[in-house]
Amino acid sequence: MLQATIAAHIVNYYLANGLPPGLFLDIGSGTGVAAEVLRDAGHDCIGCDLSRAMLSASDPATRSTSALSDAGDGLPFRPATFDGCLSVSTLQWLCYDYQGRPASSRCLRFFRSLHTVLKPHARGAFQYFPEDTDHIDLL
Repeated sequence: MLQATIAAHIVNYYLANGLPPGLFLDIGSGTGVAAEVLRDAGHDCIGCDLSRAMLSASDPATRSTSALSDAGDGLPFRPATFDGCLSVSTLQWLCYDYQGRPASSRCLRFFRSLHTVLKPHARGAFQYFPEDTDHIDLL
């Protein structure tokens, strides 16, 4: 599965760069595949996803560590909460207007809130599928 492979590469990156285990945010967590890889490597992880159906399909043992949230509305967490974050195949969805909100404001709100919820010197890793160069420029 793509998410598990990419998450494993991200975990290896964090470990190779001496990041100790910490609390990570999985943005667009879906069923929790990437979060499971992080947990297996000794990290704690909280996921957030726009889709109630995806969160409901996650492992019941970890469902309580997920939040129903549209990243384009901003991240619903306290400032300086997370030691790191990852997002696998999610950011491209911010590049579309959604429920009357333009993509540019959704991206801005997301990145501002991400900056707020990450601790100073936190690291993030993002994998996404841009549709075109406009999406690359927007992000």
